[in-house]
Amino acid sequence: HCLSPDCGAETTNGLALCDLCQSKARLVLAVLPVYFRNCSRWRPGRAGSRPVPASREPSGPSAGKGDRVEQALDAASNELGKWARALVEDRPYLASVLDDLTADMPDEVQVVTRLSAFFEEHLTSITTLDWCGEFVRTLSQHEVTLRLLTESVAPGWYAGGCRSCGSGTYVVPGITWVTCGGCGAT
Repeated sequence: HCLSPDCGAETTNGLALCDLCQSKARLVLAVLPVYFRNCSRWRPGRAGSRPVPASREPSGPSAGKGDRVEQALDAASNELGKWARALVEDRPYLASVLDDLTADMPDEVQVVTRLSAFFEEHLTSITTLDWCGEFVRTLSQHEVTLRLLTESVAPGWYAGGCRSCGSGTYVVPGITWVTCGGCGAT
């Protein structure tokens, strides 16, 4: 059975995730860095950060450490680091590959982007491990959190009215589709 929580589908290929959950993992690993980068642009106190026009985020001295964007970015980054350590523990031959990814001390956005690509490249290997279901679940939660923050803090560019319900839609930079907040059409 698939090890992804709330799935339980039959797997017959020797992997611990069904095809649908593997697809979900690939999608999460593709969009997580996009949402991370977009939220990072608005992280308070960071060099190069800009206030979001009409943002609902607090600004000023009290907006620092307790800011929900900063907390979500730190949590997502830490989660990716945790899974990278877990993968290297189970697959020691990947330690040098992981070291090469972070050797030049890239910024946090680059680390998240590189780790996501690293996980996507080794997803088949990950799907044979007993923690693969929890991996998909936790990264999915971080993707949802960063997506919702992106949509509320920096909703993107106006993309016109939804063809189904007429609600205003916004495209997030880096994503190639628009999902309507009114009716859910994509």
